[in-house]
Amino acid sequence: MPAGLAALLGRALHQYGPITVLRSAPAPGGMTAALVEAGTQKAIVWIIGGQAVSVGQMWDAQGHDLNREMAIRMGLMPRPLAPAAVAAGLAGARTFVVGRGGPEVTVFFDPNCIFCHKLYQAAQPLLVRGKLRLRVVMVAFLKPSSDGRAAAILMARDPAAALATDENGFDVPREEGGLAPATAIPAAVRDALAANIGLLARSGPVATPTLLYRDRTGAWQIMHHGPVEGLAAFVATLGG
Repeated sequence: MPAGLAALLGRALHQYGPITVLRSAPAPGGMTAALVEAGTQKAIVWIIGGQAVSVGQMWDAQGHDLNREMAIRMGLMPRPLAPAAVAAGLAGARTFVVGRGGPEVTVFFDPNCIFCHKLYQAAQPLLVRGKLRLRVVMVAFLKPSSDGRAAAILMARDPAAALATDENGFDVPREEGGLAPATAIPAAVRDALAANIGLLARSGPVATPTLLYRDRTGAWQIMHHGPVEGLAAFVATLGG
């Protein structure tokens, strides 16, 4: 542990009470990351230039979540499941398929997600030509209405058609799906949505769209924040 780190953190974070520094490590940009404990709470904090302390989210210039990466490295969070384990975890999950041919790609999808909407739009030519199948795993976390919309899709007689209604009526400025949310959600549907978001959380960042797919070698891969631009080129790299 760098000399004086505990004293610096103790002074900077005095409003949180007595601070215990559990471990520290070098971080990008010349920073130092530290895992600290205050009472029953643990957190990652960032020491900048040996003089300033930041508590909160930290990203690098490429958009990587440095808090999450350091929390995993320091044992504060579990390591994500391997892609094959995520695929195994979907066995028995409540999903549905859009499209009739081509490689199958699983997508974790929030009905209020603007990036899911853009992915859905980009996928349409491939779906129509039988070049792609999407296995949709509905999740709900972005907005209060996400639960009701995701439930309405899963409860529909034709979930793929309900998803199309949501996406065709998507309100882009408000980032709201076009399907009316369900007002009464059966326990089985709530359980299915909870299982889906739980699996997404164990896969890594809770982000949509997250794609799960097999590459040309047959190995499972996972991609958080799936591609919107260049989707056809991505699909062309997959096996049949």
